[in-house]
Amino acid sequence: MLSGRLAQIGLLLLTLVGCRALTPSVVQPPGRAHVVKPAVYEQQPAGPPRVLLEIVFASRPLGDRSINEAAWQTADEAILSLELQERLRSLGFRVGVLSGQPPESIDMILRETPEGILNGHRLSTVSGKATAVMVATYKECPETLAEVLDAEPDQIQAPRCLFSVLPTVQSDGSVQLYVTPAVQYGSMRRRFVPEFGPGGVRQWTLEITPNEKKLADVTWSVQLRPDEYLLIGCYPEDESKLGAVFLVDRNSTPPRQMLVLIRAESVR
Repeated sequence: MLSGRLAQIGLLLLTLVGCRALTPSVVQPPGRAHVVKPAVYEQQPAGPPRVLLEIVFASRPLGDRSINEAAWQTADEAILSLELQERLRSLGFRVGVLSGQPPESIDMILRETPEGILNGHRLSTVSGKATAVMVATYKECPETLAEVLDAEPDQIQAPRCLFSVLPTVQSDGSVQLYVTPAVQYGSMRRRFVPEFGPGGVRQWTLEITPNEKKLADVTWSVQLRPDEYLLIGCYPEDESKLGAVFLVDRNSTPPRQMLVLIRAESVR
């Protein structure tokens, strides 16, 4: 999952178009995307504002000080309420905002080092549309995820850990990000859903969606300027906490943990 050879950051522009298969959009390891541009014969009304999301996954050996201490020295963790900070801490998550140029500690993580692994994406989306940022997949369901899903581990197939990231453009040009931890599992659900018009059902569309449970009670929101990054990490000491299940890969040798950085910018 997180292990592999050292790689330079590759920022991929993924324009997600087409039918209603897979909503929200999904960010995962680099792949290919097909861009379809419809023919336009007349001026179209302006659509919703667009948002550029830059998402960076940085991986270091488990317990590395640069990812657990130095990376957080200049991060503003008080941007969230004390109550929400404590709630996230109880689940093993750590959240903060970095302003300006990344500090030397973050720059060191992002630089090419024998211990570092880096992956990234650049995603163009619309204001108000959620993006699923995948961070972990499991063949067998950990006890912690089974508790979240209120099921026995052997009843859950191929659980996938993610952050649902919903950007909304504000009047001052900044972007408000709403982030919710979530778990997807099992096979995709396929069903036909009606699309209604003035005379009733206009057509039926095949909708493909995952089985998913969001932890809505731990959603957090931050307002970002273009020179700011949302930083998502974990407290790795307790492997039974949800944060460690999301962001620590104990199957790699040696075990590794991940730091997620997200930048959001309103674009025209």
